Amino acid sequence: PKVLRAQRLCRYFVNDPELWDNLGLSQYGISDRQNVVGKRMARACPYVVSLNNIELRVFGDSDSSVGAILAAFNGAIVGLLSRPTGQASPHLCHGLGLLRAIDHDRRLLYIVSPVPESVLALVNEIAIGTMQPPQNLYNLGFDACFFPYLSFDSA
Repeated sequence: PKVLRAQRLCRYFVNDPELWDNLGLSQYGISDRQNVVGKRMARACPYVVSLNNIELRVFGDSDSSVGAILAAFNGAIVGLLSRPTGQASPHLCHGLGLLRAIDHDRRLLYIVSPVPESVLALVNEIAIGTMQPPQNLYNLGFDACFFPYLSFDSA
């Protein structure tokens, strides 16, 4: 199940049937020696989201300091949610995103997602749970010059 879950997540973020026809799946995971999946994720243009326009939600975490929350979100798979303002109605999940980078100074999040921009405009909450990104989504190896998960702080 873990291998299939990883494959489904990778297929969700890199939706290219021809690519997946050429990659293998074994009991150890996705066979991607050239790291095509990670390189595609590294080249993906992220959406830029202002922290001023959304709420961050952490499920099952007791440390709620801003720094701890942002550290938890960096490089994580997140749920892209909406809830009517001021209402206790259930959240609507529009899909998943991968939080690629955080610019702390400008209070910006960089999120990679296959969800269309018109749907993302409805998102007012971003949630993190316990789902870990599969290693195939990372740009691994000696040519990892475009490593996709960064956090920017002032020196």
